Amino acid sequence: MIALAAMLSAAAIAGWLSVADSSWDVRAYVRFACVLYAALAVAGVSGPPLALSVTLIVCACAPACLAFAVRFALRGSVAPLLIASVLGAVSVAGIMAAATGIAVLAFAPLLFSALAMIAMSLRRIGDRRAQAIQAIAAACALLAGASAFAAGGVRAEPALFLFSAAGLLGFALALAPRSHPIVEQERATGLRAVSIRAPR
Repeated sequence: MIALAAMLSAAAIAGWLSVADSSWDVRAYVRFACVLYAALAVAGVSGPPLALSVTLIVCACAPACLAFAVRFALRGSVAPLLIASVLGAVSVAGIMAAATGIAVLAFAPLLFSALAMIAMSLRRIGDRRAQAIQAIAAACALLAGASAFAAGGVRAEPALFLFSAAGLLGFALALAPRSHPIVEQERATGLRAVSIRAPR
């Protein structure tokens, strides 16, 4: 379990660093999700009671943060009141799940967040194919981890850690700024300069 926790922590660190050049909105929500998953990694080596409570809270809250990051990355705007309402609702759901042990209270927000991310990505798959496919795969990884945990309980926590690390890193890479247009623009500028100088 220590190795899995270290892997999830490494994914959280990599995700934090990969969005360093993203817009403030994307960076804030991705990094908040990274902090939550890092807390899950720490709780995973602390013992079953704490690990279960933190797992349920993280599974409710972190995907919602990633969903808002995806929305902002795809050039969408979200009303602050909606953000506050959603984050408040998923936080309450996660706390209630941790207090009662009813996992569905935490995994329902995860399911809706993952489906929302998949829907948003599908809408932009035409002009942002690579990012959309990465985001869809990452959302599916989160769903796979939740499904494994729901089926196996605490015994399936290693699978949850694995899929959560894959999903978090996938989202971080999908939402990281792309430099290809800048490179292509500079290359095109260089070619134009060569063509202008050639007749001389």
